[in-house]
Amino acid sequence: FNSRQRAIYYSMLAHIPASIPVGYSIYLTEQNTEFFNFMKMQYGNITGSEYVSPSLASGTNVNGLRHEDLTRLSFEQNSFDVLVCLEVLEHIPAYEKAITEIHRVLKHGGKAFITTPFIPANQDTLIRAKIKEDGQIEHLLPPDYHGDPMNSQGILCFQYFGWDLVDKMNSIGLKTKVEIIWSRKYGILGEDILILIAEKI
Repeated sequence: FNSRQRAIYYSMLAHIPASIPVGYSIYLTEQNTEFFNFMKMQYGNITGSEYVSPSLASGTNVNGLRHEDLTRLSFEQNSFDVLVCLEVLEHIPAYEKAITEIHRVLKHGGKAFITTPFIPANQDTLIRAKIKEDGQIEHLLPPDYHGDPMNSQGILCFQYFGWDLVDKMNSIGLKTKVEIIWSRKYGILGEDILILIAEKI
């Protein structure tokens, strides 16, 4: 695994029960990855998904993969004890809808573990691209594409977040703190890994 995946796993170990109770449910916003396979072996009761196509309804199964749009999840309210979202929010222009959905599907007291490009020196989110009224993409900065297991050409990054993301999460009832992790022992190397940990209150 890469440093970000290892950081999330060790952060989870510090914040959720070592021996999870019956019915404890976890959702990962990925499914077509070795990290998902590992987490399924560790926890068992885990649901994963990928963003397959904008033409599909959330919850659709495509060749064994569950399609979910994080701005319109198919899950019932209060479905999950834990939600893990690695490097997804930056690819969603309407990310405010996504964090509202994260709040909706978490159980009370449930936690979301989120990584996303974050600029600690910025209060305001840096918007790199946006969707115009005609549906076309307007690039405000040079296009930035990230790797994507579902698309060999990568996926466009719409924003790098500032502290206003934490403010927005707090305002909807996701009590959010930031952990910065670096560990030679656990192979969490390179730049410090920043993790948002949000509890539904």
